[in-house]
Amino acid sequence: MDEDQQKLFLLTLIMDFSFIYILSVYKLSNFDYSFCYWVLITHLLFLYGLWKDNQPLLEYLHYLLFLILSISIFIQHKSILLISLFLLSIIQILWITEERCILIKNGQVNEFGYGKELNIYVLLLTIGISLRIGRKL
Repeated sequence: MDEDQQKLFLLTLIMDFSFIYILSVYKLSNFDYSFCYWVLITHLLFLYGLWKDNQPLLEYLHYLLFLILSISIFIQHKSILLISLFLLSIIQILWITEERCILIKNGQVNEFGYGKELNIYVLLLTIGISLRIGRKL
């Protein structure tokens, strides 16, 4: 695994432990409960893809990430919203510091995961989730 993949592996594990903690401690709505399990299953596939450097799987999951983050705006539990906000913030910080999506290797043809339109969408999604968290306080 290269350095970028190691960062993604660690970030994913941190979020997974957070989801497992939330599932074990809090009573969640059916939607929130299903969302957490969906994310954990997706993360297992993602960790496998990173470990084996399975680019077709990682590319598919790359698209799925933004779908999951978009769905997260409907989450009811504040802790899950905070995890989504954390991930959106990390993605934006990495885009700024690396000037690319770290999942895309240098020279790779597929450039999905970084661009002006996606930056605007992620910014708006960040604002929407932040507003949802603010209402929960």
